[in-house]
Amino acid sequence: MSFKNCKEIVLSSPAKINLLLAVIGKRADNYHDLISLVVPLQFSDTLFMTSLDTGEIDRLSCDDPQLDCGDQNLILRAIAEYRVINPIPYNFDIKLKKRIPLGSGLGGGSSNAVATLKGLNMFAENPLNDDELMAIAIHLGSDCPLFIYSEPLIIRGRGEVLQRLPADMVSGMSGLPILLFKPDYRIDTAWAYRQFAKNDNQMFSLKNNVESKLMNWVDNKDEIKNILYSDMERVVFGKHLDLPIVIEKIRTDFNLPCQLSGSGSACFALLSKNCNRELIFDYIRSVWGSSTFIVESSII
Repeated sequence: MSFKNCKEIVLSSPAKINLLLAVIGKRADNYHDLISLVVPLQFSDTLFMTSLDTGEIDRLSCDDPQLDCGDQNLILRAIAEYRVINPIPYNFDIKLKKRIPLGSGLGGGSSNAVATLKGLNMFAENPLNDDELMAIAIHLGSDCPLFIYSEPLIIRGRGEVLQRLPADMVSGMSGLPILLFKPDYRIDTAWAYRQFAKNDNQMFSLKNNVESKLMNWVDNKDEIKNILYSDMERVVFGKHLDLPIVIEKIRTDFNLPCQLSGSGSACFALLSKNCNRELIFDYIRSVWGSSTFIVESSII
């Protein structure tokens, strides 16, 4: 096996948002079956991967002190899983510049893991194809497979079944402006999914209804705003009463499609050309404070 003759690789690790997120049932493996339309964003973390001299161990550091850089971090787990398939001869120093908030529903940890897999594969001169990287990503976590492709995708199952969209739809989405914002608290994804089990399956969406809605949207090449939907809002809004107030305000007063991403706490709004961004920013900060996370980005 050859090894790329370079000292450092710099990788972008994009955030994602769920335009549609339907939870349709509980699986035998204790995960949930999902149908989701996911898009990656230009907003991203950055990984700096440097090969180390023989005898040194893998190490991870991050500019966010809240991130656990221990062995259970998905970046280090990704390195270990990659080595099972392709035993690379060097260890690595990885520095993570963190911009995607922790516990936000924007997929930062999963994206970091897949960026690491891609970086390792680049160092090794790309011996593994996308399908082989996908197999590793599935093992790492439910959100990981969608980051193998940097494009909008329909995902099913626990996240391992991916459907690519028609090229003209992907092209039409690219560059569409997105506003990301969140309060200063996190929402635990495991907690959010546990709430579905507490309601005797009454909160699950009907698979046929969701599939029909999604396929009609694809067939008609409809506007993004007409596909927005999240089962997680029914769960999360019952505990965090500020979220529906802010989202509804943006929907009604600013006339912008707005929704929770994943299990939250991050939200997103589809920005229009003529919307008054400063007024929107000022409103969000008036609710959650001047240090509230607010970022304008776009779909890749």
